[in-house]
Amino acid sequence: MDLMVLVKQRRFDAENEGRPWKVGDVLKWRNWTAKSRELAGLSEKDRLWMVTARPGGKLWLVGRYSRLRRMGRSSEGFHLRGTWNTIPVADISNIAHLIRFTNRRPIDTSPDKLGNSLQTPGFLSGGTIELLENVLGEVPSRHAMADQTMKAAFEGSLVEEVRRRRTRDRQLRLARLGLDQYTCQACDFSVPKTSGLEADAVLEVHHIDPLHDSGPVLTDIDALITLCPTCHRLLHVVAASVRRVSGLHVRFLKAHVRRARRANRALQRTALARRR
Repeated sequence: MDLMVLVKQRRFDAENEGRPWKVGDVLKWRNWTAKSRELAGLSEKDRLWMVTARPGGKLWLVGRYSRLRRMGRSSEGFHLRGTWNTIPVADISNIAHLIRFTNRRPIDTSPDKLGNSLQTPGFLSGGTIELLENVLGEVPSRHAMADQTMKAAFEGSLVEEVRRRRTRDRQLRLARLGLDQYTCQACDFSVPKTSGLEADAVLEVHHIDPLHDSGPVLTDIDALITLCPTCHRLLHVVAASVRRVSGLHVRFLKAHVRRARRANRALQRTALARRR
């Protein structure tokens, strides 16, 4: 298990002999004491991730400890000892909204609520662990993990599949395509009339509130929107990554893309700072 805990600002600032911490510093801690009952069940196979909330609504990853041993308990709480921390302080503010736990709700990233929302330690989901390790440069991307030496593979075997699908109304779909002038509402892609292609065979109509959990419903045309296949797929993948199941409008997709771009720039700055 991987547990994320909060280091209070006062304690974090006091550990550097009055000098301000900065991104890239290494916090040399080994012992940890807290009253949270979640710490009581940790063992040598588990890891402890430490974060702290900084002024301005920033979230810093400040330490990670493994091979944990319980050293006892006192009025102050549980006493743990692990390996010396070796990871540098990293600003993870831009990915804080992506952090997910298995025992509690996600972090409230509002500047005035960030610290309080981290008071309860949380067990990290597998996707979040991979995300944090990517921040530290310890896990290659999925593209880098692909076997670059592979040259050929057998394909084309027949596999019988049985699946069920929700019905859609074709006339309502065509009406929505017409209202949107056969243009993707996310990227403005449209099928040129001179291409000889049928636009309704290329473009797709997206349900802002998906049908897969709704059962039979009366669908209003305003609950639909025209998307190209790429934007349609991206919208659902992004929604699944943040566990959102309704209100999947184009505005949601564009906002997430903007956040992803900011997070990517932040990761690049962090990697550059570590190399310096």
